[in-house]
Amino acid sequence: LDALQTGQWDRTYDQLIAQKSAEISPSLLLLEKRGSRLFKLWSRFIAGGSGQPPGHPARLRRARMLLFLIPLGAFILGPIMAIISKIRILFAKRELESEVEKYIDKKPVS
Repeated sequence: LDALQTGQWDRTYDQLIAQKSAEISPSLLLLEKRGSRLFKLWSRFIAGGSGQPPGHPARLRRARMLLFLIPLGAFILGPIMAIISKIRILFAKRELESEVEKYIDKKPVS
């Protein structure tokens, strides 16, 4: 409220972090990393690597394949990956906590 009334936003991020207004869960961090990796793989696969233009029939077939596999993966692989994530958190707790700290310490671009 102070920042809104005075127009001084430079300390807002530090205040929000001090109040723990944004918590980063290690399990969500793992999910985000996995999702980013999979998105990169699928985007390359759909593009076809041969420079096919958007709308090309081969690209559309690969995109439809992804549309079919997303719900399938969510219901079959989702629970399995959740269990694997819990196990990984147990064994790599310190590493994940330090990674969470890096995200918290990173100031947003003004």
